[in-house]
Amino acid sequence: MVTTTFDFNFGVYMVSDLITDGAWNIDLVNRVFNERDRKLILSIPLRRSSSIDLQFWKHDKRGSYSVSSAYKLQTQESDTAVGNKKFWKKLWSIPAAPKIRNFLWRAVSGSLPTRSRLCSRHVPTTEVCPLCNVDCESVKHVLVECSFARHVWLASHLGWFSPSTHSFQDWLMRALALFNPNDSATLAYLCWSIWEERNSVVWKSAQPAANSCRLRGLRLKREWDDALVSIRAAIPPTADLPTPQEWKKPGPNWVKLNVDIATNVNSGWTGIGMVVRNEMGSFVACKISRMVGLFSPTIAEIMGVREALSWIKDNNWQNVIVESDNLQVVNVLNSMNVENFSMMGGIVSDCRSLINEISCEILFSHVFRSANGVAHALAQATRSFPNAMEWTLSPPEFVTHLLL
Repeated sequence: MVTTTFDFNFGVYMVSDLITDGAWNIDLVNRVFNERDRKLILSIPLRRSSSIDLQFWKHDKRGSYSVSSAYKLQTQESDTAVGNKKFWKKLWSIPAAPKIRNFLWRAVSGSLPTRSRLCSRHVPTTEVCPLCNVDCESVKHVLVECSFARHVWLASHLGWFSPSTHSFQDWLMRALALFNPNDSATLAYLCWSIWEERNSVVWKSAQPAANSCRLRGLRLKREWDDALVSIRAAIPPTADLPTPQEWKKPGPNWVKLNVDIATNVNSGWTGIGMVVRNEMGSFVACKISRMVGLFSPTIAEIMGVREALSWIKDNNWQNVIVESDNLQVVNVLNSMNVENFSMMGGIVSDCRSLINEISCEILFSHVFRSANGVAHALAQATRSFPNAMEWTLSPPEFVTHLLL
C-alpha cells in the first residue's frame, strides 16, 4: 500500500504515467513518492510487451496458489505467533541431534500430547500428571515444574530454577539466554529424556526413576558428540575447499554468452555485463548497460538474460549457450513452458517471446561465479560507464587479463 500523501499537481494519475520507454521514470518517481514507496516501486520489474494485469500468490515461487503453500504460510505464521525469530534461531542452532531440536520445537509449539492437551481435545483421559500423580499435566509442568522433573534438574550440573513464567517457551527462552551452547544442548537432552520417562510410565507402566532418566539424557548427548567428533576427524582438511571452476569453451558451431549483474543501491540502477566467446575461446563481443530500478538478485539476473536474448536477436551468431551464475534463474529458464504467475513471470514471458524470434538454437546453463569473471567485471564497470557500450573488434582493457 502506498504511504505517500499524493499530490496530483505532478500530473500522475495512472501507473503508466510513471513509465517512459518501458522503464520507470526515476526522476518522476523520486519527486512524487516518499523513500519507502520509491524503493518498492523501483523494485517492480516491467515487461517489454503489453499484457493484461494478473494477480499472483506471492507465497509461491511461481505465483500459483496451492493448498501446500497455504499450509506452509499458516505454519510459519503460527511459529511467529509463538515466538520471535531470534529465539527460534537460537533453538535450531542448539548443538544437539535433529530429533532433540525437533522435540523442543514440538514442546514450544504445544504439539506434545500432554494429558491437558488431550482433554482439551475431548479425549477421554485424566489430566493428572503420570509422574507425580498430583498436578495437571501441561508441557511446562511435566518438563519443569513436576517434582520428578525437579529431581532430574537438581541432580544435573544445570540445577533447577523457578519457572516464574507463563509458558514453557518463556522458561526455555530464559534458559537459552543463560546457558552456553553446550549447556543448552544438555538441557535439550534432559527435556527429551524426561518426556521419554513419562512415556514409559504411561505406556509400559514403568516406575519413574529420576537418576536413570538423567543418565539416559547425558549418555545420548555424549554419544552424539562423540559421533560428530569421529565424522569431523574422517573428513580431509581440504574437503570443504572446492576447486575453483574455470570457464569452458563451447562446442563446435556454438558461441557462449556469459551474463552477470551489479546493483547500485544508492543510485537506483542495476548494471548488466555480457561477453560472447566462440568455440576457440576467442573474444567475439561484449556489452555493458544499465537498467533503471532496484531489483532482487534473481529478478535482476533474469532481466539481464532478457537483455542478452535481445542482443542475440540483433546479431547473426550461430547457436548460443547463455550462462548465468544464478542457478534459480537457469532452472526457471529451462522450464519456461510451465506457467509462471510470479513477479518474474512477465520477464520469463518476454524471454520466451524473444527466443521465438531468434532463428538459432538457445541453451541455458549454470556456471559458478569463479567461471563467470569476465561478465562480472563488465557488470561492475557500469559504475564508471553510465551509457550502454559495446565492443566487437577487441575487448576493453579492464577485462583483457581475464580473457587470457
